Parts: sequence; C-alpha cells; structure tokens
Amino acid sequence: PLIMAGGGLPRGRVYGQSTRDGGEPNGDPVTQENLIGTIMNTAFDVGRLRLVPGMPTDILRIAEYEPIAGLI
Repeated sequence: PLIMAGGGLPRGRVYGQSTRDGGEPNGDPVTQENLIGTIMNTAFDVGRLRLVPGMPTDILRIAEYEPIAGLI
C-alpha cells in the first residue's frame, strides 16, 4: 500500500485494489514511473518546466513519466 497526501492531490481518493493480504496489486498496478510522474505533475507545471533554460535533461525526462490517472 502507498499513501500520498498534500500537494494538491484530491482528498479521500482511493486508487486501485490489492490482494486480500495486501501483497500484490489486484487491478490497476502503479509503477515507480507513475508515482514519479504524479509527483512531477503535481509539484510543477511540466509544460513550463520544459522552457526553463539549462534544465537538466534527467529532470525533463522524468517530467514525461505518465502520472497516476486516477489522482491527477
């Protein structure tokens, strides 16, 4: 299980399901890239971030990660 709060995320939102013991995703699995994409899209205006002169390419690359659709 993962819990996220703050940063403009909607309150009380539950996303996905897990197996009865909570050990594995049971539907809509989320990757590390999805988590990073959600953080980047919540914390930054990704479109503007691309226009910042000298922005490291690593930051621009992770800014393109797909966010968790049910949270953004």
